[in-house]
Amino acid sequence: MNDLATRAAAMPSLDVAAIRADFPILSRQVHGRPLVYLDNAATSQTPRQVIAAFDAYYGGYNANIHRGLHTLADEATAAFEGTRETVRGFLNAAETREIIFTRGTTEAINLVANSWGRANLKAGDEVLISRLEHHSNIVPWQMLAAELGFTIKVIPVDERGVLDLDAYRALFTERTRLVAVNHVSNAFGTVNPVKAMAAVAHAHGALILVDGAQATPHQAVDVRDLDADFYAFSGHKVYGPTGVGVLYGKAELLESMPPWQGGGEMIATVSFEAGTTFAELPHKFEAGTPAIAEVIALGEAPEVGRRRRSRRHRRLGGTAAGPRHRAGPAHRWPAHPGHCPGQGRGALLRGRRRPCPGYRAADRPARGGDPYRSPLCPAVAGPLRRGRHLPGIVRRLQHPGRDRRLRRGPGARHRHGQVSPGRTGSRQTDREPPDIGTP
Repeated sequence: MNDLATRAAAMPSLDVAAIRADFPILSRQVHGRPLVYLDNAATSQTPRQVIAAFDAYYGGYNANIHRGLHTLADEATAAFEGTRETVRGFLNAAETREIIFTRGTTEAINLVANSWGRANLKAGDEVLISRLEHHSNIVPWQMLAAELGFTIKVIPVDERGVLDLDAYRALFTERTRLVAVNHVSNAFGTVNPVKAMAAVAHAHGALILVDGAQATPHQAVDVRDLDADFYAFSGHKVYGPTGVGVLYGKAELLESMPPWQGGGEMIATVSFEAGTTFAELPHKFEAGTPAIAEVIALGEAPEVGRRRRSRRHRRLGGTAAGPRHRAGPAHRWPAHPGHCPGQGRGALLRGRRRPCPGYRAADRPARGGDPYRSPLCPAVAGPLRRGRHLPGIVRRLQHPGRDRRLRRGPGARHRHGQVSPGRTGSRQTDREPPDIGTP
């Protein structure tokens, strides 16, 4: 048996039907056959827990963030900022203020070009870009170079589709200011040695911007280990929503950069007489109302939550088995009773109450260490923790054991023993109406 066959035999078997069931779109047929989707380099499909996050936000705590003085605004803000913490852990960034939400990788690169680039590049300077780059990491620099007069140098590729590192080193001069390179090529799948490339760039006094759109779905990314100055990725390539992405930047660089877009949220004070002062990081680069639901749903994307879950399981003595659980005697997930992490939070909303086969009551961590808390838990404190302030849909996420679905229809017995007479000719539903609590 060759090495490839040996490794394949050692891998755990995959329940393909169960994995497909997590993606509603895979239940449809195309040309009379079950849909088979292989275009993940362009965009990945969306699992149920990400879709459920949209339902939870719009059905339970839809409000603008960072500016309202009411309960829904507090809850939406907490969920939004909870995703920022999740993404910080996903990239192993040092601080949440180093995480900037954008519309995607393209906007993240444009932000760096128009903020850092305009402030630091001038005629005679040089920017190195590889021949493997996506257009989003070429065109912004070409547009800026035409305006400012700096030079773009291209890092060559050998016959294998691999960057020529000797040629890369030879391109540096005292005028080199930035290297813009992808972590993984979207065309060839080439995995570039960005850690080594960053070390070379820093040795010459240059910065490095990494396009991580194709890397984040397939490998763990540690921006501090890579020593990347900027790192960008898109939500829709890691099983998250479209229209949302992330720019990571070292705090000291982001602090020195001017805002790119102006408007609400990115300001501290505005005055016609005294001028305008800008907000602290990360809000300085997040002008206007963001894609709130998309950001919250990004926190539920399996690839974004994977490393957070894995780290917490290791700390709690559990086993990180990936997005779906693998049953067995050694399976010890710290989970709520009746809540298997493989089901995702969306399972609670849909009423899927499959028991977790490896759950033990003793495995449940103390409050504050539970990796499967609702979006409110990471950032919220004080009155928001009290159940009377939570919409019913969020309370069911927070306390799945309290999710008691009521049957509607003639003869259905309610929580307090009343019998519903039913309604002739009307549609009956088995959903409990949201309990929005008392103000």
